[in-house]
Amino acid sequence: MKLVNILRELEYGKRLFADPYSPAIKTNNSKRAKFAYLIGDEHEKNTEDENEFLSGLRSFTKATIGQGVDIPSILVSNAPKLLSLKSKFPRILDPLASTNSNDLIATPRGKKLILRGATIPLSTFEKLNWDDYIDLSKYEFIAVPNPGLEVAPRSQRGIHSFTTDPRIAYNFISRQSRDTSDRVPIIIGISSDNPNFIFNPDFMNTISSFTEDEVLYVGNTFKPDFFILPDDLAYFYKIGPYKGGKGEGKYDDDYEFPTEDPLDFR
Repeated sequence: MKLVNILRELEYGKRLFADPYSPAIKTNNSKRAKFAYLIGDEHEKNTEDENEFLSGLRSFTKATIGQGVDIPSILVSNAPKLLSLKSKFPRILDPLASTNSNDLIATPRGKKLILRGATIPLSTFEKLNWDDYIDLSKYEFIAVPNPGLEVAPRSQRGIHSFTTDPRIAYNFISRQSRDTSDRVPIIIGISSDNPNFIFNPDFMNTISSFTEDEVLYVGNTFKPDFFILPDDLAYFYKIGPYKGGKGEGKYDDDYEFPTEDPLDFR
């Protein structure tokens, strides 16, 4: 990719991804209308580089773990360079510009969180103080503050998928085995003002075939602000409010996670 083309365009104060008729925007009319709203009234034809980037972004949103995620190199090389442009193009690049930003999951300690369903090593899970849990009863979650641990995702290509929607993060971990001896399904929560987040989820929803309220994180390690478990997983592991067998009977022994419309996360 000739990145200089994009940089030259931005240097002259023109628009980013401002072509509502770009061939990279292969979406339905309602999503195209939302896309046109986000890019504003001043349209311009995309450069080839911009179309290639959007095509790579769309391809990434369609990938699933089962298929083996191949992150387009155009995202790997250029997403980090867009981080500094969030204030110039917030409707496109700033997660906090979302129309749903007020609905972000919030902790009593004032943090609004962007989420990722994940698995972490059992050794990491055991370092978390689940006696110090915060009850997020609105979501049927509990959370614990991070004691300073870093999490390294399995993919080390520097682009990772998060969501602003707790249901999407839950859907991912609901499909992970609870019976493995070495990894534990969990939701990672990172403060929404983390500078490594990029893309307004409203914009991502217009690009993607799905509505996942997706946000990308640029980097190869995370330092979560909170680790989060749904109540049913906390019950399964007998931690937090269920430590010592409390709440026995809340979930039947044959309880299974909901599996409607499961969504793979990258």
